[in-house]
Amino acid sequence: MTARDRIIAALKHKEPDKVPVDCAAMRSSGITGIAYNNLKKFLRIKHGETKIYDAIQQLAVPEQWYLDKFKIDVVDLSRAFIGSKSDWRNWLLPDGSAAKIPAWLKIKKQKNEKVCVNDNDEVLAKMPESSYYFDQAIWPLKGIHKENFDDLKSYMDKVMWVYMKTPVWKDINKPGFYKNLRVNAKKLFEETDYAIMLEFGASLFEFGQYLYRTDEFLINLINSRIEMEKMLDKLTEIHLVGLERVLEAVSPYVQIIQMGDDLGMQSGPMISPAMYREIFLPRHKKIYMMVKDNTDMYVLLHSCGRPALLKYGMR
Repeated sequence: MTARDRIIAALKHKEPDKVPVDCAAMRSSGITGIAYNNLKKFLRIKHGETKIYDAIQQLAVPEQWYLDKFKIDVVDLSRAFIGSKSDWRNWLLPDGSAAKIPAWLKIKKQKNEKVCVNDNDEVLAKMPESSYYFDQAIWPLKGIHKENFDDLKSYMDKVMWVYMKTPVWKDINKPGFYKNLRVNAKKLFEETDYAIMLEFGASLFEFGQYLYRTDEFLINLINSRIEMEKMLDKLTEIHLVGLERVLEAVSPYVQIIQMGDDLGMQSGPMISPAMYREIFLPRHKKIYMMVKDNTDMYVLLHSCGRPALLKYGMR
Protein backbone atom coordinates (compact mmCIF):
# COMPACT_ATOMS: atom_id res chain seq x y z
CA MET A 1 0.00 0.00 0.00
CA THR A 2 1.48 3.39 -0.97
CA ALA A 3 1.46 6.37 1.35
CA ARG A 4 -1.34 7.92 -0.71
CA ASP A 5 -3.38 4.71 -0.67
CA ARG A 6 -2.90 4.48 3.09
CA ILE A 7 -4.25 7.99 3.71
CA ILE A 8 -7.20 7.53 1.36
CA ALA A 9 -8.09 4.19 2.93
CA ALA A 10 -8.16 5.78 6.37
CA LEU A 11 -10.28 8.67 5.10
CA LYS A 12 -12.72 6.14 3.65
CA HIS A 13 -12.89 4.46 7.09
CA LYS A 14 -11.17 1.36 5.75
CA GLU A 15 -8.32 -0.39 7.51
CA PRO A 16 -4.91 0.53 6.03
CA ASP A 17 -1.83 -1.67 6.28
CA LYS A 18 -0.55 0.55 9.11
CA VAL A 19 -1.46 3.76 10.90
CA PRO A 20 -0.91 6.72 8.52
CA VAL A 21 1.56 9.36 9.70
CA ASP A 22 1.47 13.12 9.18
CA CYS A 23 3.93 15.82 10.13
CA ALA A 24 3.62 19.22 8.46
CA ALA A 25 0.98 18.41 5.85
CA MET A 26 -0.59 21.53 7.33
CA ARG A 27 0.66 24.27 9.61
CA SER A 28 -0.92 22.94 12.78
CA SER A 29 0.74 19.55 12.43
CA GLY A 30 4.10 21.10 11.60
CA ILE A 31 7.44 21.40 13.35
CA THR A 32 9.08 24.66 14.39
CA GLY A 33 12.46 25.62 12.99
CA ILE A 34 14.06 25.44 16.43
CA ALA A 35 12.75 21.93 17.08
CA TYR A 36 13.76 20.88 13.57
CA ASN A 37 17.34 22.15 14.04
CA ASN A 38 17.56 20.47 17.43
CA LEU A 39 16.39 17.21 15.90
CA LYS A 40 18.98 17.43 13.12
CA LYS A 41 21.67 18.09 15.70
CA PHE A 42 20.54 15.12 17.81
CA LEU A 43 20.51 12.83 14.76
CA ARG A 44 23.85 14.27 13.56
CA ILE A 45 22.38 15.34 10.24
CA LYS A 46 24.56 18.10 8.83
CA HIS A 47 23.30 18.44 5.25
CA GLY A 48 20.35 20.39 3.88
CA GLU A 49 18.68 23.64 4.88
CA THR A 50 16.01 24.61 7.37
CA LYS A 51 13.49 26.57 5.32
CA ILE A 52 10.87 28.44 7.32
CA TYR A 53 7.85 28.25 5.04
CA ASP A 54 5.46 29.69 7.64
CA ALA A 55 7.19 32.82 8.90
CA ILE A 56 4.42 33.66 11.37
CA GLN A 57 4.80 30.46 13.38
CA GLN A 58 8.41 29.83 12.31
CA LEU A 59 7.59 26.39 10.90
CA ALA A 60 10.09 24.36 8.86
CA VAL A 61 9.57 22.38 5.66
CA PRO A 62 10.53 18.76 6.45
CA GLU A 63 13.32 17.60 4.14
CA GLN A 64 13.32 14.25 2.36
CA TRP A 65 15.42 12.55 5.06
CA TYR A 66 12.70 13.46 7.58
CA LEU A 67 9.88 12.09 5.42
CA ASP A 68 11.82 8.85 4.91
CA LYS A 69 12.96 8.35 8.50
CA PHE A 70 9.56 8.92 10.08
CA LYS A 71 7.62 7.28 7.23
CA ILE A 72 5.43 10.32 6.55
CA ASP A 73 2.39 9.62 4.36
CA VAL A 74 0.97 13.06 3.55
CA VAL A 75 2.68 16.32 2.55
CA ASP A 76 1.82 19.98 2.10
CA LEU A 77 1.67 21.16 -1.51
CA SER A 78 3.88 24.08 -0.43
CA ARG A 79 6.93 21.82 -0.68
CA ALA A 80 6.50 21.90 -4.46
CA PHE A 81 7.16 25.67 -4.40
CA ILE A 82 10.36 25.90 -2.35
CA GLY A 83 13.03 25.11 -4.94
CA SER A 84 14.17 28.55 -6.11
CA LYS A 85 17.24 29.82 -4.21
CA SER A 86 16.25 33.42 -4.91
CA ASP A 87 13.09 32.89 -2.84
CA TRP A 88 15.08 32.48 0.38
CA ARG A 89 17.43 34.55 2.52
CA ASN A 90 19.40 33.84 5.65
CA TRP A 91 17.61 34.03 8.99
CA LEU A 92 18.49 33.42 12.61
CA LEU A 93 15.86 31.65 14.69
CA PRO A 94 15.16 32.94 18.23
CA ASP A 95 17.64 30.43 19.67
CA GLY A 96 20.38 31.70 17.33
CA SER A 97 20.38 28.69 15.01
CA ALA A 98 20.52 29.18 11.24
CA ALA A 99 17.61 28.94 8.83
CA LYS A 100 16.21 30.42 5.63
CA ILE A 101 13.15 32.67 5.51
CA PRO A 102 11.03 33.70 2.51
CA ALA A 103 12.67 36.56 0.62
CA TRP A 104 9.27 37.76 -0.63
CA LEU A 105 8.41 39.00 2.87
CA LYS A 106 9.59 42.44 3.96
CA ILE A 107 10.93 41.68 7.42
CA LYS A 108 13.28 44.10 9.17
CA LYS A 109 14.66 44.93 12.59
CA GLN A 110 12.96 47.81 14.39
CA LYS A 111 14.19 48.73 17.86
CA ASN A 112 14.12 45.50 19.90
CA GLU A 113 11.85 43.49 17.61
CA LYS A 114 11.49 42.19 14.08
CA VAL A 115 8.57 43.54 12.06
CA CYS A 116 6.90 42.57 8.79
CA VAL A 117 5.76 45.55 6.70
CA ASN A 118 3.72 45.87 3.51
CA ASP A 119 4.50 47.97 0.44
CA ASN A 120 3.22 51.08 2.25
CA ASP A 121 5.61 50.40 5.14
CA GLU A 122 2.72 49.65 7.51
CA VAL A 123 3.72 47.26 10.29
CA LEU A 124 1.43 44.24 9.99
CA ALA A 125 3.20 41.85 12.37
CA LYS A 126 5.74 42.02 15.18
CA MET A 127 8.17 39.52 16.69
CA PRO A 128 9.64 40.82 19.99
CA GLU A 129 13.09 39.61 21.01
CA SER A 130 11.57 37.37 23.66
CA SER A 131 9.06 35.78 21.26
CA TYR A 132 9.23 32.67 19.09
CA TYR A 133 6.73 33.82 16.47
CA PHE A 134 5.05 36.88 14.95
CA ASP A 135 1.99 38.56 16.44
CA GLN A 136 -0.62 40.52 14.52
CA ALA A 137 -0.03 44.26 14.84
CA ILE A 138 -3.00 45.79 13.03
CA TRP A 139 -6.75 45.07 12.96
CA PRO A 140 -7.92 46.81 9.79
CA LEU A 141 -11.60 47.25 10.67
CA LYS A 142 -11.22 47.94 14.39
CA GLY A 143 -13.55 50.77 15.39
CA ILE A 144 -15.01 51.04 11.89
CA HIS A 145 -18.70 50.61 11.05
CA LYS A 146 -19.70 50.08 7.42
CA GLU A 147 -22.94 50.02 5.43
CA ASN A 148 -21.47 47.70 2.81
CA PHE A 149 -18.33 45.63 2.35
CA ASP A 150 -17.62 45.95 -1.36
CA ASP A 151 -14.05 46.94 -0.48
CA LEU A 152 -13.51 44.16 2.05
CA LYS A 153 -10.62 42.66 0.09
CA SER A 154 -8.50 45.78 0.67
CA TYR A 155 -8.88 45.32 4.43
CA MET A 156 -8.19 41.59 4.23
CA ASP A 157 -4.87 42.29 2.51
CA LYS A 158 -3.66 44.03 5.68
CA VAL A 159 -4.21 40.94 7.82
CA MET A 160 -0.96 39.24 8.84
CA TRP A 161 -2.21 35.78 7.81
CA VAL A 162 -3.03 37.04 4.32
CA TYR A 163 0.07 39.13 3.70
CA MET A 164 2.68 36.72 5.10
CA LYS A 165 2.00 34.05 2.51
CA THR A 166 3.39 30.52 2.45
CA PRO A 167 5.26 29.43 -0.72
CA VAL A 168 2.27 27.98 -2.50
CA TRP A 169 0.42 31.33 -2.38
CA LYS A 170 3.24 33.83 -2.80
CA ASP A 171 2.49 34.57 -6.49
CA ILE A 172 -1.30 34.49 -6.27
CA ASN A 173 -1.60 38.05 -7.61
CA LYS A 174 0.68 37.37 -10.60
CA PRO A 175 -0.39 36.18 -14.08
CA GLY A 176 -0.16 32.44 -14.57
CA PHE A 177 -0.56 31.59 -10.89
CA TYR A 178 -3.30 28.98 -11.35
CA LYS A 179 -1.55 27.36 -14.29
CA ASN A 180 1.62 27.08 -12.21
CA LEU A 181 -0.38 25.75 -9.26
CA ARG A 182 -1.70 22.94 -11.45
CA VAL A 183 1.71 22.17 -12.95
CA ASN A 184 3.34 21.86 -9.52
CA ALA A 185 0.48 19.82 -8.05
CA LYS A 186 0.63 17.44 -11.03
CA LYS A 187 4.41 17.10 -10.71
CA LEU A 188 4.26 16.29 -6.98
CA PHE A 189 1.42 13.84 -7.59
CA GLU A 190 3.19 11.99 -10.40
CA GLU A 191 6.71 11.98 -8.95
CA THR A 192 5.82 10.86 -5.41
CA ASP A 193 3.32 8.53 -3.82
CA TYR A 194 2.44 10.86 -0.94
CA ALA A 195 -1.07 12.04 -0.31
CA ILE A 196 -1.13 15.81 -0.92
CA MET A 197 -2.84 18.43 1.19
CA LEU A 198 -3.43 22.05 0.20
CA GLU A 199 -4.08 24.71 2.82
CA PHE A 200 -6.93 27.01 1.82
CA GLY A 201 -8.25 28.25 5.15
CA ALA A 202 -11.51 30.01 4.24
CA SER A 203 -12.02 31.05 7.86
CA LEU A 204 -15.03 33.12 8.86
CA PHE A 205 -15.06 33.33 12.66
CA GLU A 206 -11.29 33.70 12.77
CA PHE A 207 -11.26 36.27 9.99
CA GLY A 208 -13.71 38.41 11.92
CA GLN A 209 -11.18 38.42 14.76
CA TYR A 210 -8.34 39.26 12.36
CA LEU A 211 -10.29 42.23 11.02
CA TYR A 212 -11.83 43.66 14.19
CA ARG A 213 -9.79 42.09 17.03
CA THR A 214 -11.34 39.32 19.07
CA ASP A 215 -13.06 41.41 21.73
CA GLU A 216 -14.63 43.84 19.29
CA PHE A 217 -15.76 41.14 16.88
CA LEU A 218 -17.48 39.17 19.64
CA ILE A 219 -19.25 42.33 20.81
CA ASN A 220 -20.23 43.15 17.23
CA LEU A 221 -21.81 39.71 16.78
CA ILE A 222 -24.26 40.73 19.50
CA ASN A 223 -24.62 44.50 19.05
CA SER A 224 -24.15 44.82 15.27
CA ARG A 225 -25.29 41.44 14.00
CA ILE A 226 -26.79 42.66 10.71
CA GLU A 227 -23.55 44.46 9.85
CA MET A 228 -21.45 41.42 10.78
CA GLU A 229 -23.63 39.13 8.66
CA LYS A 230 -23.12 41.47 5.70
CA MET A 231 -19.37 41.26 6.27
CA LEU A 232 -19.50 37.46 6.56
CA ASP A 233 -21.57 37.19 3.36
CA LYS A 234 -18.95 39.19 1.46
CA LEU A 235 -16.17 37.17 3.05
CA THR A 236 -17.89 33.93 2.02
CA GLU A 237 -18.28 35.25 -1.52
CA ILE A 238 -14.56 36.08 -1.71
CA HIS A 239 -13.64 32.62 -0.41
CA LEU A 240 -15.94 30.90 -2.92
CA VAL A 241 -14.52 32.80 -5.90
CA GLY A 242 -10.98 31.84 -4.92
CA LEU A 243 -11.91 28.27 -4.04
CA GLU A 244 -13.56 27.65 -7.42
CA ARG A 245 -10.37 28.59 -9.26
CA VAL A 246 -8.18 26.57 -6.90
CA LEU A 247 -10.30 23.44 -7.25
CA GLU A 248 -10.22 23.72 -11.03
CA ALA A 249 -6.43 23.97 -10.89
CA VAL A 250 -5.50 21.18 -8.47
CA SER A 251 -8.15 18.53 -8.99
CA PRO A 252 -7.45 15.60 -9.29
CA TYR A 253 -3.87 15.89 -8.01
CA VAL A 254 -4.62 17.03 -4.45
CA GLN A 255 -6.48 14.63 -2.17
CA ILE A 256 -7.19 16.89 0.84
CA ILE A 257 -8.00 20.57 1.11
CA GLN A 258 -7.50 22.06 4.53
CA MET A 259 -9.95 24.62 5.88
CA GLY A 260 -9.54 26.33 9.22
CA ASP A 261 -11.67 28.19 11.72
CA ASP A 262 -10.61 28.22 15.37
CA LEU A 263 -13.88 27.92 17.24
CA GLY A 264 -12.74 26.73 20.65
CA MET A 265 -11.04 27.63 23.88
CA GLN A 266 -9.53 24.99 26.15
CA SER A 267 -12.76 24.99 28.14
CA GLY A 268 -15.21 24.77 25.25
CA PRO A 269 -16.68 26.79 22.35
CA MET A 270 -15.93 30.52 22.01
CA ILE A 271 -19.54 31.16 21.01
CA SER A 272 -22.77 29.35 21.77
CA PRO A 273 -23.81 26.42 19.57
CA ALA A 274 -26.96 28.40 18.73
CA MET A 275 -24.95 31.35 17.43
CA TYR A 276 -22.72 29.00 15.43
CA ARG A 277 -25.74 27.31 13.83
CA GLU A 278 -27.45 30.60 13.01
CA ILE A 279 -24.51 32.65 11.73
CA PHE A 280 -21.57 30.47 10.75
CA LEU A 281 -22.84 26.99 9.87
CA PRO A 282 -24.81 28.01 6.72
CA ARG A 283 -21.80 29.92 5.37
CA HIS A 284 -19.34 27.17 6.24
CA LYS A 285 -21.63 24.72 4.47
CA LYS A 286 -21.59 26.77 1.26
CA ILE A 287 -17.79 26.69 1.22
CA TYR A 288 -17.30 23.04 2.10
CA MET A 289 -20.06 21.80 -0.21
CA MET A 290 -18.36 23.47 -3.17
CA VAL A 291 -15.53 21.01 -2.62
CA LYS A 292 -17.81 18.02 -2.04
CA ASP A 293 -20.06 18.77 -5.01
CA ASN A 294 -17.30 19.39 -7.54
CA THR A 295 -14.34 17.17 -6.63
CA ASP A 296 -13.32 13.89 -4.97
CA MET A 297 -11.19 15.81 -2.48
CA TYR A 298 -11.60 15.47 1.27
CA VAL A 299 -12.17 18.52 3.45
CA LEU A 300 -10.08 18.74 6.61
CA LEU A 301 -11.39 21.35 9.05
CA HIS A 302 -8.83 22.51 11.57
CA SER A 303 -10.09 24.13 14.76
CA CYS A 304 -7.89 25.02 17.72
CA GLY A 305 -9.10 24.68 21.28
CA ARG A 306 -11.77 22.34 22.53
CA PRO A 307 -14.94 23.32 20.72
CA ALA A 308 -16.90 20.36 22.12
CA LEU A 309 -19.43 20.90 19.33
CA LEU A 310 -20.54 17.27 19.11
CA LYS A 311 -21.35 17.30 22.80
CA TYR A 312 -23.97 19.91 22.07
CA GLY A 313 -25.52 18.08 19.17
CA MET A 314 -23.72 19.87 16.34
CA ARG A 315 -23.73 17.25 13.57
